[in-house]
Amino acid sequence: MDFFIISGIYGRDYSGKVGYTTYNDTLVPVSLKLFTKAIGLQYYIDAGTNVDDGVITYYKAFAIAWSLGSTFVLSNEDGLIDDLIREGDGDKNMMQVLQLFQPASGGILQDDFIKQHAACPAGSDVFTEVLNIFSDSENKPVCINSDGTIHVAGIFGENYFQTEGYGILPENQPGYSAQLFRIMLKTCGAKILSIKIR
Repeated sequence: MDFFIISGIYGRDYSGKVGYTTYNDTLVPVSLKLFTKAIGLQYYIDAGTNVDDGVITYYKAFAIAWSLGSTFVLSNEDGLIDDLIREGDGDKNMMQVLQLFQPASGGILQDDFIKQHAACPAGSDVFTEVLNIFSDSENKPVCINSDGTIHVAGIFGENYFQTEGYGILPENQPGYSAQLFRIMLKTCGAKILSIKIR
């Protein structure tokens, strides 16, 4: 008899925990593809049970393949978006803005992330939305998602400054001191933030 179980087992719940190891696999053509595996039988994850003719079968998961979608958040804190528009970048679409920031990102905007956006359908937000529309005195940060969609959310770099679980890049990289990039180091999310500091 065929049997299928859907269980709420999520890689982010086990990644970084005692008894599990997580690694990135470059062979799978998905951005931010991860594998989390138990390091021993005692760490196998309860994946449900099945009762057939009075016999109970217990299922255990020993590994989880998952993808951590990512979002690059471009904030207008201290006028970063306004400065880019004044410098002539206002008519650039968000794909071009990502490419503009890539060299300065200290590795945060990896080639895979850029390629994933480049592979989005031509009508995706990342190609149709231009920087000019995100200049706003209320500073509504623009979220550029890995699936090519864009939305506005109240995610501000200053709220994560010097906060545990976040790092700052680039570190002492000549020529890029104006941009401060932060990446969330915890695996429960993948927000990448950019703010401008002086």
